[in-house]
Amino acid sequence: SLEDTLVSVLTHRPERCEVLVPHAGSYGDPYELHDEVRFLELPAGTAGTMLVAKALKMARGSFVHLLSPGCEVAEGWCDQAMEYFQDDALATVCPLIVDDTRARTVVCAGVNAGLRGGRLELGRGLASDSNKLARLQPAGPTAIAAYYRRAALAHIGGWPTAVGSEFADLDAAMSLARLGYKNALARDSQVVLRSRVKVRESAFARSRNAERFFLRHRFSVLS
Repeated sequence: SLEDTLVSVLTHRPERCEVLVPHAGSYGDPYELHDEVRFLELPAGTAGTMLVAKALKMARGSFVHLLSPGCEVAEGWCDQAMEYFQDDALATVCPLIVDDTRARTVVCAGVNAGLRGGRLELGRGLASDSNKLARLQPAGPTAIAAYYRRAALAHIGGWPTAVGSEFADLDAAMSLARLGYKNALARDSQVVLRSRVKVRESAFARSRNAERFFLRHRFSVLS
């Protein structure tokens, strides 16, 4: 799934962009893509949040786009997101993540916190052209596919690593919102999700991370 994702990105990437692939010593570059891709090797067993944090720290562009293995993109998929970033108050943009069926049903249009502090993925099951998408109010994008203003991430200390992979994207979104940054949903910036990487965390770790997230944002969640 990583290689399929890389092929689609390298085929359709915008001008003047860099492609970084962080990995925990698990990828040997069999197709010799090192001239086009910066492979960032970290020690085996490195947590997913640390892989993302490392890549974001090494990135040199003003804007960064997270894209998980299993995603595929098409020509011009970044165009609308980049247009939205002309608004300096905007820190994040949610692409529209759709499935690989002919109907292109929405998988996720961003994340938000539930009344009890849980993480909600918005828009699941809607048609990609549904008018209901305009009524969604995501706090920010899901880490499956997400756009960030790199300077804004720096203001919150970089990618969150204390709340685990499940809550990191929502933690970042709520931290940015607390500083007054805005988020937007780019319906024309579509990413096809063909397979989803499962987060491997124990029940204890998930409970601990959920508690940490709630304590970090309890006033925002309850307000």
